[in-house]
Amino acid sequence: MREDETNQEQNRTDRSAATLLNSKNSDDAVVVLQAKDILHGNVLLHGWVNAPDSFITIFLPLYVLGGLLTPHMAILMYAVPAITYVVIVASAQQ
Repeated sequence: MREDETNQEQNRTDRSAATLLNSKNSDDAVVVLQAKDILHGNVLLHGWVNAPDSFITIFLPLYVLGGLLTPHMAILMYAVPAITYVVIVASAQQ
């Protein structure tokens, strides 16, 4: 195997491991879809029914901001919770 093929195989393995360790479901995906809908003009989310325990005011603005930065919205299901965790831990240490 060439070196670049080996690197590609390692990258695929790393992504698969990360997915298995932190699997996502429809609860995570709905926030991404709502953020995408907001970015396409449905700012008030007309036609959406939110769960009573929705964290729309906490996470949705972060997903919208992330959607402005990346065209791959699915990556936000991993990035936004990690960034939120870092901010909470950093603010607690002050």
